[in-house]
Amino acid sequence: MSGWDKLDEADKRGPGSLGRYLITLTAGLVLFAGVLFGGIYLLGNAAGVVHGELGAKALNEKYEYFKDASAKLDALLAGIEVQKGKLDSTKQLYGADATKWPEDVRERYSKADTEFRGMVLNFNNTASKYNSEMSKFHTSFTNAGLLPEGAKNAPRRDFREYRYE
Repeated sequence: MSGWDKLDEADKRGPGSLGRYLITLTAGLVLFAGVLFGGIYLLGNAAGVVHGELGAKALNEKYEYFKDASAKLDALLAGIEVQKGKLDSTKQLYGADATKWPEDVRERYSKADTEFRGMVLNFNNTASKYNSEMSKFHTSFTNAGLLPEGAKNAPRRDFREYRYE
């Protein structure tokens, strides 16, 4: 029995039966089209997200972020080493027992030590954020051969926490 035979039977039963059949058929087609186009829409959105995260522009922005953050961390680390050198030279000059130092030297040392600890805290917080972001997005540009066009150096994969005595 073909689909046309069903229409003939519905027609024989009267206009109400034919109307119900056509409404059911139309509703089924609309439902099918809705599911089909909804699926296409979702796939299109997924492709847009992938392109947004892995497209050339997004990769270049991420590379620039990691490059800048790496340079900032290198500068912070250099500042920490300079400050540590100042603290060590004070200890060398006046001895390990700070109670025997002149009061003004103790005050300067205390201030320098506080600055040093703040610099270490800043470095560790920034390194933690850098490492967290790098672990979320494993990028090919951390490999020297796969850098974006024009890039010379790959950013570091991670920074270790700075520890002091």
